[in-house]
Amino acid sequence: MKEPNKIDGNRRHLLKGLGIAAVVSLLPETGNAAQNNAAPKAAWDIPFTGEIPDTLPEGYNILLITCDQERYFERYPFPVPGRERLMKTGITFTNHQNTANVCTPSRSVMYTGLHMPHTRMFDNLGFPG
Repeated sequence: MKEPNKIDGNRRHLLKGLGIAAVVSLLPETGNAAQNNAAPKAAWDIPFTGEIPDTLPEGYNILLITCDQERYFERYPFPVPGRERLMKTGITFTNHQNTANVCTPSRSVMYTGLHMPHTRMFDNLGFPG
């Protein structure tokens, strides 16, 4: 016999309640998004006029270049003038570690700043290309 003030708790009821709470917490946000009809303009939607602005735009302008199947050389054993120019004018990381040797998990960490268990990318996804 159950005690009258004791809550019948089990894992299934807890997960169901948490799931409902998560869905309900998202509802006001979707309502606000639906009311805002003006979608932000993407960079490719803004025409390029060929003019250089007088002031710099706010925020950062970061270009992250990644490539596959390559290792780090402090000095390349062959001439690579484009890469040497990038190294001189940009930032080069000389003390770096990766979180995974497989491409997809490593990139997911680099792009999001989250660890692999949080990005749920544990292996290459097998997409063609």
